[in-house]
Amino acid sequence: MARLMGRLVVLAGCLGLLAAGCGNQARFSKPRPKPHRHHMSTDPRPTSTPQSYTPHSTTDPVNGSNGSAPILSATNGFPRIVTMAMSHLPKSLTLVAWAPTGVPLPTDGSEVMHYKPRIGEAGPGGLVSQFQVTLTSKPGPVSQFGTALYETNPQAGAAVAAVSSRAGLRYPTSGEDVAIGSQIVAKAGASGAYDVLAWHEGQWVVLVGAEDGLPMEESEAVAAYLHTHFLPAPFPAKSGQGQIVVTISSEGVDTQLAWQLNRAVYQIKTYPATKDNALAALAMAVSMRQYPG
Repeated sequence: MARLMGRLVVLAGCLGLLAAGCGNQARFSKPRPKPHRHHMSTDPRPTSTPQSYTPHSTTDPVNGSNGSAPILSATNGFPRIVTMAMSHLPKSLTLVAWAPTGVPLPTDGSEVMHYKPRIGEAGPGGLVSQFQVTLTSKPGPVSQFGTALYETNPQAGAAVAAVSSRAGLRYPTSGEDVAIGSQIVAKAGASGAYDVLAWHEGQWVVLVGAEDGLPMEESEAVAAYLHTHFLPAPFPAKSGQGQIVVTISSEGVDTQLAWQLNRAVYQIKTYPATKDNALAALAMAVSMRQYPG
């Protein structure tokens, strides 16, 4: 019995030592995930893709991307308001002038618009001559189109390249890749007040910027439209410039397109008063033809 009691005392002591040892052991937990590191553009402000966002299929139209952008088209030739505006075209541009066969409608859906032509002669950057037409309605400016002629091809290309910088957008030099549908992977970054998604479409550069987060839906709609429509091809074939610049702010959406054909530069712009703004600008560019055709 004494021997048995002694063994029980030794066993109890060992258990006590084990219990004391457990209290001093490190407590293990699941490893913490590493924080996500966003790649930055020249602006250090981070951007991120909304976690709930999933691009639509190209075959699923997004916000008019099936070609239903509201434009006023002519049955044959150019709309009457375009013909009236082009009657002011300077002779220096008659051989290179282009004009739209369809023009965007204002947000109120009215087809009552006014035109205002503007002629500009020699200017900085090798500008030889310029002609712009602004279409307005009751809500305000709706769209603008124009032709400019430069002394050399490189000067025309430089004028196109300057469009995005004037709008406050820069192509991200580095950034995370973001799928926006239509087999397009855009580069995300930040530029000044804007979060930017940017990508290339042939010789065209596309930049979409918004003040309140990455412009996912607008970029998707633009990518889907470009997947099924053909813009004018910048020329020369390997060096010609083309830019699509969309800015989204508290005041609304502004869209600018500019492209080069040798020494000529063609420009389109839509304003916050334009219905279905970005897609309407793209539809307007698709409708462009040499004038008088």
